[in-house]
Amino acid sequence: MEDFKIRLIEERDELFLRYNKLRLFLESDRFQKLDEINRHLLESQFKSMDQYLIILNFRIKILTTNLTDVHKELTPDLIPKGCRYAAIDKDGKAYAYKFKPDLDHDSWSPMPFANDSKFIGDKFHSNNWMNSLIKSPDYDEKLTADDIPDGYNYAAVDQNGDATAFVNLPILNEEVGNWNVSGEYRKNYFRFIGEFNASDWKNSLVEKTKNEK
Repeated sequence: MEDFKIRLIEERDELFLRYNKLRLFLESDRFQKLDEINRHLLESQFKSMDQYLIILNFRIKILTTNLTDVHKELTPDLIPKGCRYAAIDKDGKAYAYKFKPDLDHDSWSPMPFANDSKFIGDKFHSNNWMNSLIKSPDYDEKLTADDIPDGYNYAAVDQNGDATAFVNLPILNEEVGNWNVSGEYRKNYFRFIGEFNASDWKNSLVEKTKNEK
């Protein structure tokens, strides 16, 4: 152990001895015989020593704890640029995603079309990993052409905020509150890509440029 840590522990131990001696004195008859000013000063001294002990103990705990073993909280500021979501797997590892991931048996999985996961780190709190999904507050929730994954040409937001990517031009169904492709129900023709602002969902359709297709 480094010298400064040893000195800090020794200082704490010496203070603790003086602290206990003063505590015993405050409980004695001799203390009651002192004048009011001295009693007040000694009581204030005891409170200060108590606070100092708390600080020393906390510093020692920090210095003697292996910080790599401290479990962390997943917060939005850890989501890297270009990603919209992040979540913790059962093993405590956290990943960021551009598109909303699916909850799997013991982890979160990228959408089948999007191999977009980015490793954030490990040793995160995983007791409630199945509810760990968070969203970045920094990205614009309005759907844009940049949100259309490879292999798809269009995307639109439904009334409930769910966005879908399509191979072919979808049709607005106001009665149902969504966009769909008539007669094409095979899974490879459309994909859920995330949650977006639905305030103007009827006008949310976006298309890749010809150069992007």
